[in-house]
Amino acid sequence: MYCISCGKPLNPGARFCNACGAAQNTGATPTPGEQQNLQIQQQFQKPPGNQQKDIKPWISLILSFVSAIFYLILGGDAFTREVNIFDWLTIPTSIAAIVTAVKFIPASRKALMVISIIIAVFFLIASLSWVFLQ
Repeated sequence: MYCISCGKPLNPGARFCNACGAAQNTGATPTPGEQQNLQIQQQFQKPPGNQQKDIKPWISLILSFVSAIFYLILGGDAFTREVNIFDWLTIPTSIAAIVTAVKFIPASRKALMVISIIIAVFFLIASLSWVFLQ
């Protein structure tokens, strides 16, 4: 006999799978405690194939590019040496990109973390020098 949810082998007469905890249709009526456990399990169980993708690791890279846009495109004019609001906005945006890279990007995506941090640090240093060394 195999689990109807995960396909793992079951013990004879088992009402629940030892591997995934899914209730089995054994024909026996579950006890009130088992019924309550089954309802809780079904409430929190995600349907297969409907997994949400985690976008948290990409937030850092997006913030890094936003800081680059603030600095390169919307920032002050190099010829007149003017500083505008977007030069100032580059600083907290870059810091937020670094913090989110460290906090949300898992070790399995180390390349994404490194790229995001490099971009953010570059524009953080550039904007700090532009704003404060005028």
